[in-house]
Amino acid sequence: MLDNDYKPFLEKIDGIEIYDEKFMSTLTTVLRHVKADGILTNVFATKFYSFHSSLIDLLNISKSLLTNRFIDNSNEENLESGVVLFQVKIDSEGLPTSSYIKIFSALEELAKTIEKAYKLEESDSEVIMLDSGSDTNIGLETKVEIAKSIFQIFKEIWDFITSLKFYRTQQRNQVLLESLSIRKELLKSAEEGVITKEEATEYIHIIKTRTDSLIGMNVLPRALTHNGTKIDSSKILEEYRLKVLEERNE
Repeated sequence: MLDNDYKPFLEKIDGIEIYDEKFMSTLTTVLRHVKADGILTNVFATKFYSFHSSLIDLLNISKSLLTNRFIDNSNEENLESGVVLFQVKIDSEGLPTSSYIKIFSALEELAKTIEKAYKLEESDSEVIMLDSGSDTNIGLETKVEIAKSIFQIFKEIWDFITSLKFYRTQQRNQVLLESLSIRKELLKSAEEGVITKEEATEYIHIIKTRTDSLIGMNVLPRALTHNGTKIDSSKILEEYRLKVLEERNE
């Protein structure tokens, strides 16, 4: 009732009346009855019970109609389906259209570059879900290899920036770039002649800059922000964005 985000909803379903001080005071008196029939036949008790019973029914119906299956899946299940579920941290009411365009473009370029780097058959990646709220979830569907690679890139960056190494290293961006698994793989492919050195350099640059851009827009795989830790992801994302900008301007 005290939360402005939920209060309008409670008002719509008469929840404010149920938790009114007078109603709750009367209910407390009713619940002192020793016999169950004295409670079950009381109008206040039945109204209190019916309200919460209906609320549970509403929750179950909403889940079945509105919840996207990728939200309920584990990260491993989604990746095996070629899906990376991202979350966009939003501080305001929502994002302007231009921001969504930048996010979608960066995701598309990232997927396409990895596809070229691994010499995979050309295909299109698709945004298969987009929901709104205090934070926005974006589902990207692509090849399984690309989905796993994208997640791994973000995970390595996230592990790096949440570690003490990130704060101890002066040239953080360069050290992070050199530690990425995909960079090592591409350099090895260049040595073996699978791709040229120029292609390796170009792919590494695009992958890192597009990932930086997405993190700068508060975009991160949902599994990394919902891993049960007490890390303040919003604060760390902002710190990372500022430090990357500082190093680029040096």
